[in-house]
Amino acid sequence: LFVGAGDGTVSIWNTKKFELIKNYKISDGKIRAIKAVDQLVFIGNSEGQIFKIELSDLGKANLFSNVKYAIYSLEYLPSKNALLIGDKNAHLTALSLETSKTVLSIPAHNWPIYGIEWLNENEFATCSRDKIVKIWDANSMEVKQRLCFPEHKGHLNSINNLVAIPSKKMLVSIGDDKHICVWSQI
Repeated sequence: LFVGAGDGTVSIWNTKKFELIKNYKISDGKIRAIKAVDQLVFIGNSEGQIFKIELSDLGKANLFSNVKYAIYSLEYLPSKNALLIGDKNAHLTALSLETSKTVLSIPAHNWPIYGIEWLNENEFATCSRDKIVKIWDANSMEVKQRLCFPEHKGHLNSINNLVAIPSKKMLVSIGDDKHICVWSQI
C-alpha cells in the first residue's frame, strides 16, 4: 500500500504484516494522486511533478515528468500506453509511459479535474470542481455524456471523487455539498 501525505512524503506498507516498509520524502508538494501500472507506481503532486517507483526494488522515486499544473488524478490509458492526468488547469493530459512525453492534451472541464475512473474497457468518467461528471469514450476521447445539476439533479458544489461499480453499471460521485450521488445505467 502506497500512502501520500501533504508534506510530500510517501510511505509504503506491507498490508499482510501491517508493517512500514519504507518512508521517504519525494518532494515539497502535496501528494495528490498515486497510480500503479504493472510494476511501476506513479505519484503526482501539487507542484506538477510525477515520480516513478519500481516495485521490484522500491528504490528511490525518480522524476518521471514535470507538467505545468498541479496534478489531482492519475489513471492508466491502455490505448496509448500512457498515464492519463487530471490537472488544476482542467485538462486531461496523456503522457507516454515509454517517453514521458505528452501524446494528448484536451481541455476537459472548466475547473480542476479531481477524479478519473474507468467504467468499463471503453469508457471512463471524470469529475471536477465545476460540479460536472463527464463520461468519455476511451477510444475517441470524446465526451459521451454530461451529468450535472439541474438536468440530472447532481451536485451543487465541487465533485471530489468517483467510484465505479461495473457489475451494477453504476458510478458513485462524492462532493463538497456533502452528497453522494449514485448514477445508474451509465
